[in-house]
Amino acid sequence: MLTTLLIKILYRQIRKNKMKYIILVIFLSLSFSGCFPYETARLAGIGVRPFKTKGKIYSQNFEKDIADCYHKVEKIIKGLEAIPYRGSLNKGFIISFGYTNVFPSANHSTEVAVFFNWLNENKTKVEVSSLNYNLAKFISEKIFQKLAEKPNN
Repeated sequence: MLTTLLIKILYRQIRKNKMKYIILVIFLSLSFSGCFPYETARLAGIGVRPFKTKGKIYSQNFEKDIADCYHKVEKIIKGLEAIPYRGSLNKGFIISFGYTNVFPSANHSTEVAVFFNWLNENKTKVEVSSLNYNLAKFISEKIFQKLAEKPNN
């Protein structure tokens, strides 16, 4: 009964001033979903700060240009059957999840971020970070090993 009354009131208000109340409903639904604000920010595609401030970071320098490193890491992530869902060569990062096939103790939604820092024309610093320290170490070893391999000519 109370729910029906609230829905009717909300419906009337939306008809009067639609956008204001639609935003309010969205905000309230996100607030009560248990995911707000961190999950919402992640889904919106903003912020990589937690990886740099709270995550364990493993880094290594490679004698490759940044674009080469970026594309190779993207292939490595896909080869590990993970999902690179966000990233930018221009901003120098890839964020991925879904490492349960190669690292079963991780949750499917645990993310790994890979950052690419240009050092000079043919030198790139690659940093791997995750809030799951063991996963960060495991994935960084896989990525660094593959990046260090010499191409077969």
